[in-house]
Amino acid sequence: MSTIATTNIKHASSSSNNIVLNSDGTSYMSGHIIQVVNTLKQGTSTMNLGSQESGWHDIPGMSVSITPKSTSSKIHIQTILRGRATNEYVGILLVRDSTSILIGNSATGNRTNLSGRMDIGSNYHQTREQVCIGVDSPSTTSQITYKLQAQNFHQSQYFYLNTPSEQDNNGYTFHLCSTMTVMEIAG
Repeated sequence: MSTIATTNIKHASSSSNNIVLNSDGTSYMSGHIIQVVNTLKQGTSTMNLGSQESGWHDIPGMSVSITPKSTSSKIHIQTILRGRATNEYVGILLVRDSTSILIGNSATGNRTNLSGRMDIGSNYHQTREQVCIGVDSPSTTSQITYKLQAQNFHQSQYFYLNTPSEQDNNGYTFHLCSTMTVMEIAG
């Protein structure tokens, strides 16, 4: 078996190199997935969010760390958060390290830009689902951590992660899980 050693591959009709190999022999073609990291939060957690607007709290089990291979990479983030609040609603933020991302941008006065909102629904026992999907451009090759945070915006309350939903007409209770997946996409 023979080996071909090269740093560039170019089609005969092209004026520039089509594939440039990295020093470790890898090549990441734009738009392709380089790596995928995810977490699955099973089981329930109860968070005491304290009094109204008393700060952001990390949601247990809802964080993922990734080290991008290139500064030109994009990070595709998908989260599915299942839970409920005891009063009105809980604000949800998607955070990269300490920076809020994928949030609204038109809040003024006493309003807050959020990634999502978890309501109690028409019944205290109903579990809700919050989905965040988006693309981030961190421009780094250092490790970064994506996480979900919650804050109380109405009275003192608790947030219940993955709590079982209320029983259906047949007496079944459904147990849930939440997940976060990040994918590095070559730029």
